[in-house]
Amino acid sequence: SVNFSNVFGGTQTQWLSGAQGTAMTFGAGGIGDFSIAFWIYPTNLTTGDNMRICDFGSGALTPPNGRIQIHINTSGTAMTTTLKVNDTALDPSGGTNLPFPQDTWTHVVWTATRDATSLSGKWYGDGVFVGNTDVDPFPQLAVGPIPGNVVTTATTGPFYIGRNGGSTGMFEGNLDDFTIWNRALTAPEIGELMKVSTDPSVCMDSLSFYSDLTHWWEMGDPNGSASYPYIPDVIGAQNMEMKGMTASNIDCTNSPQLYTYIPDANFRTYLTSAYGVVFPLSMPEYCLTSSINTITTVVAGFLNITDLTGIEAFTALTDLTCYNNQLTSLDVSQNTAL
Repeated sequence: SVNFSNVFGGTQTQWLSGAQGTAMTFGAGGIGDFSIAFWIYPTNLTTGDNMRICDFGSGALTPPNGRIQIHINTSGTAMTTTLKVNDTALDPSGGTNLPFPQDTWTHVVWTATRDATSLSGKWYGDGVFVGNTDVDPFPQLAVGPIPGNVVTTATTGPFYIGRNGGSTGMFEGNLDDFTIWNRALTAPEIGELMKVSTDPSVCMDSLSFYSDLTHWWEMGDPNGSASYPYIPDVIGAQNMEMKGMTASNIDCTNSPQLYTYIPDANFRTYLTSAYGVVFPLSMPEYCLTSSINTITTVVAGFLNITDLTGIEAFTALTDLTCYNNQLTSLDVSQNTAL
């Protein structure tokens, strides 16, 4: 989502509701691998409640139907998944005691690989696989055996984003680009998905694995607040209704579009050396826009720079020196302070 996200107030009256009673298949034929991905910006992790990110289906169903929940634990220190069939929770093992980042956008992906009797899942945070060690903020999941087939579809019961099937577990914060995929995405694909979500110049359908996307809620884009009171499903037919919300719950001031694309390695090296700009390992060509939009002076001559793409984000720039490089073009139309 380029500019918008959906803000949840953490109350029992604000959530997104889908069409209950409508089948929702996870994985090819309801028995294959799948992935769930989203951007999350929690603003309160001290509620003492399991804050649900999503809740699909009913745990009272028998296989192959069941329930899938993703939630932040009561202490706000880890994200976990619960699968339910026959009213029995098949809780993944593991967990951590490290804080889940508050007031920060994090790209989260849970991939599920399964066969007829078992399911194993993996967490990825900001494009990087995170295992079960003491230094990682997300647990690796491994559950099974599961009686009969594995959880496949949500045919009845809750179909919620931002709350659970009861009156508790209300998420507080922002969510964006909630997607469901028809297979377990690979680590490189997850990295590409994260980049697409933060770069307005790249479209989701440019991904080589776009055909495996089965549901996509953009949380306001491309129509912004005009989409109220619905959050359309761009790919599937599961439009979400905004319950207890107003058009202002589609937030145009806070989204994962917080990064700027800097493709030239020499320009990146200069920014890191001169200003301490950080380029994450999972997104080596991207930096937080907030780390460069206050820079007023760039002195980058004689650095063999071939491309100054990204300079448009330097909105406070008053002085730019870039002679004796390998530039063939330069667009500073957005640098109005020069």
